[in-house]
Amino acid sequence: MFSSIILITALAVLLPTLTTAAPSASPSTAPSSGTAFAVTAAQLTTIAPKSASCPANPQFPNECQTAAAAAPAINWGFTEYGITTAGEAAGLVATMALESGEFEYAIHHFPSPVAGQGTRNMQGPKFNVEYAQSIPGLKANLPTDPAAVLALVLPLLGMD
Repeated sequence: MFSSIILITALAVLLPTLTTAAPSASPSTAPSSGTAFAVTAAQLTTIAPKSASCPANPQFPNECQTAAAAAPAINWGFTEYGITTAGEAAGLVATMALESGEFEYAIHHFPSPVAGQGTRNMQGPKFNVEYAQSIPGLKANLPTDPAAVLALVLPLLGMD
C-alpha cells in the first residue's frame, strides 16, 4: 500500500513538470539523446515528506540525506544515464524514495542485512558490481567482496 502511495504521488508531482524541467548540470558524459529531467528538492519533499529533514537521532546517521542533498545527485544520474521520459524519472524517484525509507537509508539493514546491498534504490550486490564496472575509475581495481564494492559506490551518493 505504501509503495503505491509513493508511486502515485511521484507520478502526480513529476509527470506534469518533468516535461518542461531544465536540464541538470552536465556531468563528464552527457546522455546520447534527449534532455535529462531535473527534479527539485520541493518535488522530492512532496513525494517523500520525511526527506525534508533527517531525524534528530537517526539509527544510521551517515546514511540520511535530505531532499535538498538528494536532488543534485538524482539530477546528475538522470543526465549521466539518459533518463529522458517523465515515466522513467517518476519510477526511479518512487523506487528510491520507497527503498531508502524516504532517503534515510543507503545500506540494506532490514529485515536482515545482505552484504553489499544498498544505494538509494537498495539494489542487490550484483547490480552494485555492474554499476561500479561502468565507472572508469573503479572498474580496474574492483574488489570481489560485495560489501567492499558497496563501500566504493556509496561515496558517489555523498556517503562517506
